[in-house]
Amino acid sequence: MPLRNLLTQCEEHTRRAIGAGAANRLARWQQYQTEQELITFIQRTIRNQDNMANGWELNRQGLTSLESIVLAHPELFTEEDIRIASSTLGR
Repeated sequence: MPLRNLLTQCEEHTRRAIGAGAANRLARWQQYQTEQELITFIQRTIRNQDNMANGWELNRQGLTSLESIVLAHPELFTEEDIRIASSTLGR
């Protein structure tokens, strides 16, 4: 699934499971055009301590989180990104 589709799904799941405020902050991804800009947005966001709890909660409910996107597409991300995503999701 293309990265934009995964981010749309993540935003929808965030709205449903966490709330509109978190989903609206996540919606900033839509301002980026290229895949590299989207990757950079994900990298920046998963490093934010406030977002780690959201990723964990989404994963707990079996929903799409930024961290699950990183783990599903390791070829797009750095080893550090993968470590952070794995740690956030308790893997």
